[in-house]
Amino acid sequence: MSILQEAHLVPLGGGEFKVVPQKPQPEVTPLQAAKMLSVSRPTIYRLLELGMLAHRRPSRGKILISTDSIRAHRLACEDPEFWSRQAGKPVPAPKAPTATAATRAPTRRSVRVS
Repeated sequence: MSILQEAHLVPLGGGEFKVVPQKPQPEVTPLQAAKMLSVSRPTIYRLLELGMLAHRRPSRGKILISTDSIRAHRLACEDPEFWSRQAGKPVPAPKAPTATAATRAPTRRSVRVS
């Protein structure tokens, strides 16, 4: 991790910033993990489902991800062999969209003329 990822920039005005160190956090939320890895939050959830990030669920609806596993994943992604190993794994097929009333094609209705 670079120093900017372990510190917080406070704007002072006039284009100047003050660097304030942050306390190291052993666990972060999915949104914080997404920011650390520069990916989207859904990507973090996919990595959790694949078991690529260590996490725990302390309560219903709350996920905490180990910062050590985030650092390990970042280092693994920098390794060219990681991508060749990943290329051999099957990619799950996307789910087919279900038809809803808004996406269904309109049906023809017969009209009686008297």
